[in-house]
Amino acid sequence: MIYKQYKLVLAQFYGFIGLIMIAVLSTSVKVEIDAILIWFLSVIFTIAILFFVYNRMWVWFDGIFIILSPFYFFVSFLLYYFFGVNVFNVENNIINTSFLYCVAVWCIVASISLIRPHGINIFLLNKQYNYDNNYNLFIPSCIAWLISLFFLYQSRNLSLNALGESTRLELINSVSQSGWYLKYVVIAYFWILLDLKVVKKSLTNYSFVIYSIPVLLYFYTLMLVGSRREIALSFIMAVLLSLYKAKFKIPLKVALFSILFVSTIILFGIYRSDYNVESSIRLLNALGEFIYPISTLQYYSSIHYQTQFFGISYLQFIVNFIPKELFMGLKPDTLAIQFAKEVYLPSQEFMMGYAFTPFTEAFINYNYYGVIIFPAILCGYSYIMERLIGSNYFLYLVFLSQSINFQRSEFSSMIFELGMFFMAYICLRLSMQIVFFKFK
Repeated sequence: MIYKQYKLVLAQFYGFIGLIMIAVLSTSVKVEIDAILIWFLSVIFTIAILFFVYNRMWVWFDGIFIILSPFYFFVSFLLYYFFGVNVFNVENNIINTSFLYCVAVWCIVASISLIRPHGINIFLLNKQYNYDNNYNLFIPSCIAWLISLFFLYQSRNLSLNALGESTRLELINSVSQSGWYLKYVVIAYFWILLDLKVVKKSLTNYSFVIYSIPVLLYFYTLMLVGSRREIALSFIMAVLLSLYKAKFKIPLKVALFSILFVSTIILFGIYRSDYNVESSIRLLNALGEFIYPISTLQYYSSIHYQTQFFGISYLQFIVNFIPKELFMGLKPDTLAIQFAKEVYLPSQEFMMGYAFTPFTEAFINYNYYGVIIFPAILCGYSYIMERLIGSNYFLYLVFLSQSINFQRSEFSSMIFELGMFFMAYICLRLSMQIVFFKFK
């Protein structure tokens, strides 16, 4: 009872803060942010994050958004406030307004998430194990080997030393882009192995290592082109499965290992930077995950962008599933690609990708009305997916894994990737039922 009262009080508090931010944004007064406001916002972010983590509310998609999104828009703002990091050299007022827009969206999402109904009971979900040992990994492992060898062949002319000599886009463009969709199969295969090892305990350490060899080869090809994203996705799923096995409690070793992994990923970002640039630029590249996506909102705010999508981009995932060969003309670009083309300079040899954020997508679809509309979309989507997935813990964890991708992606791309992972998983599970002989 006390827990519900706390939730209601916090929901009202964050809703009130969100409404204040909306009122500020609706005025034409230039916004100034000082150290006192930064400390105040730091406190309200910390309170919400600790409450969501302590009460295991991170098991909801919108709950993870509440926990993680400040590490993107708040870190990005602090880097500007203290170090002057300004990707598009926009005015101080634009950066402040963009930051408050993110704060307003975050507060409204937190308010709704605290009181919305949920479609599943996680405490029942964690009891629903499936100890079905009637499977065969021979066909899935053969598929994984073929895919990993394909990617290894495609990157045969690359080396880890080239990471510091060429930009990441140069490395990616030196490798054929054909077969990119195959990555979903090999990652889903690895997730199945993790499920069998961590949750079902039906794979020995030796078997797990042997079956994981093609995955490790694929990870090696990712390192050759300086890509961290797919490796991070695999790690996130490993963590989620471990937490599921631990009844959604966070063991100390999982927390420590996660910190170590994140630190390693950041260091790899520094290593893959061009050796010829200054150390400050290399550090900027390493933290680009937290800077460049938010800079898209600053850019659109600076050019006084007029709403033109009116929610259409949230339905573009339908188009994403249609092969480009079936289009009479050119297949519509994603928002991220449209943005990259818009800011591309002829003097640049390669086009840089900035990713995107839910905040920017809300802004270009609904302008300042997005502060209210996007939280409703996010929380509604979370509830619908909970109802659709039901008691299948594995698919639900796959769904949660996309919450990390969602921080730096548009809605349609996240839905598309989730659908690809679901299809890859289903196909692999069906192939596991084909038994020629036991090979475990």
